[in-house]
Amino acid sequence: MKKYIFILCLSIYSITAFSQHKVTGRILDENNYPIDLAKVIMSVNDSIIQETFTNPNGEFSLMANDQNYKFVIYYIGEVIFKKDLVVNGNIDLGVIKSQKILKLAEVNIVGKRKVIERKIDRLVFNLDRTILSSGGDAIDALKITPGVRLKGEEISLVGKDRLQVMIDGKIVNMSGDNLNDFLRSISSDNIKSIEVITTPPAKYEAEGNSGMLNIILKKNNINNWNATLGTSYTQRTYGTKSITGNLNYNKNKVSIYSNFNLSDGYKRLDDNNQVYYPSNLWSQNNPRKAGNTSFSGRIGLGYDVSKIWSTDLQYLGSVSDIRTSDNPLTSISNYLNGGIDSYISSTSKTDKKPSLNSITWNNAIKLDTNGSNILVSLDYFRFNNSDSRNYNGNSLDKNGVVLPNTYFAAINSNNQKITNYSVKIDGQSKSKLVDLDFGYKYSSSETNNSIRFFNNDSGVEKLDTNNTNYFKYNEKIHAVYISGNKKFDSKWESKVGLREEYTRSMGISENNNQTTKNSYVQFFPTAYLSYTANENNNFSFAYSRRIDRPKFEQLNPFKAYDSPYIYIEGNPFLQPSFTNNLELVYAYKTLENKFYFSNKTAGFEQFGIADPNTNITRFFVDNFLTSRKFGISESYTYDKVKWWTSSNSLDFNYAVSHSSNPVTAKQRNGYSSYISSYNDFNLNKAKSMALSVNYWYSLPGVDGLDKVSSANSLSLAFKLLLLNKNLQITIAGNDIFGTERYTLTSYTNDIKLVYRNYYDNRSFRFGVSYKFGNQKIKVNSGKTGNEDERLRTAN
Repeated sequence: MKKYIFILCLSIYSITAFSQHKVTGRILDENNYPIDLAKVIMSVNDSIIQETFTNPNGEFSLMANDQNYKFVIYYIGEVIFKKDLVVNGNIDLGVIKSQKILKLAEVNIVGKRKVIERKIDRLVFNLDRTILSSGGDAIDALKITPGVRLKGEEISLVGKDRLQVMIDGKIVNMSGDNLNDFLRSISSDNIKSIEVITTPPAKYEAEGNSGMLNIILKKNNINNWNATLGTSYTQRTYGTKSITGNLNYNKNKVSIYSNFNLSDGYKRLDDNNQVYYPSNLWSQNNPRKAGNTSFSGRIGLGYDVSKIWSTDLQYLGSVSDIRTSDNPLTSISNYLNGGIDSYISSTSKTDKKPSLNSITWNNAIKLDTNGSNILVSLDYFRFNNSDSRNYNGNSLDKNGVVLPNTYFAAINSNNQKITNYSVKIDGQSKSKLVDLDFGYKYSSSETNNSIRFFNNDSGVEKLDTNNTNYFKYNEKIHAVYISGNKKFDSKWESKVGLREEYTRSMGISENNNQTTKNSYVQFFPTAYLSYTANENNNFSFAYSRRIDRPKFEQLNPFKAYDSPYIYIEGNPFLQPSFTNNLELVYAYKTLENKFYFSNKTAGFEQFGIADPNTNITRFFVDNFLTSRKFGISESYTYDKVKWWTSSNSLDFNYAVSHSSNPVTAKQRNGYSSYISSYNDFNLNKAKSMALSVNYWYSLPGVDGLDKVSSANSLSLAFKLLLLNKNLQITIAGNDIFGTERYTLTSYTNDIKLVYRNYYDNRSFRFGVSYKFGNQKIKVNSGKTGNEDERLRTAN
């Protein structure tokens, strides 16, 4: 694979090199000091053909065809040099002296942009103002972003349940390891800023209580290309190896972008739980070996049809082979002497083969020179998953001897197909009175599940019709929105919006001869108000209402058995939950103080129901939660010295949860808190060696109706940049002491259930990546319209 990528890049470079010439030079002011960030433009008939900015040494480099050009250099909005330039070969202009005397006051204006900026509906973290502007990746950047929490492989926002990650406004439809691998393929050199959106405006989908992260890449120059190839090895209990690469090419009106990720490896997953039945204690230890071989890729083609119309076609695909083997052992002990009376021993194997194919076509049309535009997106995706689980086992006496007539064996299988297509129209109108965002989206989803259950106790597979089912689900959503942004003066700004969504759905269970229909109209208002007292002080208020729809698999009334004593069941009668969010923020320089409140109704989640009569634990999902959360969040970024950047956060909240389900606890109140400190150190003046020291601690608290224990994690990373900082070597250790372990306690039917799970977070990673081409560019990435539906397919 690496060979083919290299050949493709080399071919593109060769074609470009033979048709263009290099124009280079260096710009100095009247005192012979280099001028950084001067804008260099080459134009023909007032049409810009090439443009770039000078580096800190005042140097620039452009590529141009044989032609006559107008060559102009701008600095702080003024022309400091211009001339006519004839290009018929490579040209070195040498040292160029500014034709205008630059005043010291003018020079000092440059670089005044703050590390943290508070906008009306989001916080903007300007990464290029920190030491991580070179030599890291997107995961490193998120670690020091205010309000972002990294816990193992999970990325979240403080005070939020779920999170969506966007690249230039486009949601990345990945999770877990796949999302992290994708983000590690993005160099921090290419990241301009990260937007933290805790209360998303009406323009975005109303789906999910999560906030959003929008990673803004640096703008591209035309007639350039860049590429990155990397490989890494991660050692947990078992090893995982991966290869990543991307290629971005921009030539005149054409842009091509692509990336891929190939990974293969295993993780050890330990599930330990205890069920305190009235007469005995059931303790299960289930070590699992989970293997995953996956390949994902994206390729896109963009074309500027005219000055006002640009189009973009993108394909995204992924295929995985997930293999899990486990050997659960359950011990049954009595309370009188604590001795073990018997065991249940079993083995099982699970195979999943999910695949996704997605096509997106975007068309952007400029309406005027003020920034008004329309974006039309057409999307289609197909998700298939073949899932099979084979298990068998016996009961044993206290000495480990197999008990007669206790053998059990069964096979679960499910073929799932999900199809979605959507049409999305977004408009933007800018005027002196108000800036308007408006749009419409239509989405249609269909999911088909063919579930089969075979009893294999006798060694001959026999279809169990009671647990075999065909389930079909259809969902159609119409959404319209409008929002207006008004800046009254230099201090006051407001933004209000309203989104309306009309949803119709129908689920059909053939085995149960059951049809479930649902239809509802919901409104989702948003409101923001901001007051900037001065450069260092900002006050803001935000409100939003959100919806959380069940995942497609949660609506499926299929029973998936782990053993005769444990099974998972979906619920076709699930309803969406709704959340109201309020935030009040005071920001002083790089210190942010946030007070937040959220109220969730009809909340749903999976919970275990232990039956004391049968000793069977049924995991079920239902609408039973109403919860309120009050919280205080503090974040501070220290960047006063060139060699050290420190991002620190603290969150403290109090939650009140009520349950309408009679088998659960009726109420749970309690506190939760979290602290973290992420520190990056430059070890030399060239900024080619860096050390990261990161730590977080989560105090004991509550999560819904459950009690959660404390946990903490320490991570270290060392980065070395070689070959003009194009070659990066990374050595990293995550959860070094293996302390990222939670214990969760819940109650159903007055029975205590305790879960202690560990998912192999302690790891050692060695990675190498190489960048070539022009690293100052990025390509225009297409936005998708069905990202919300795709996220609901995730397990």
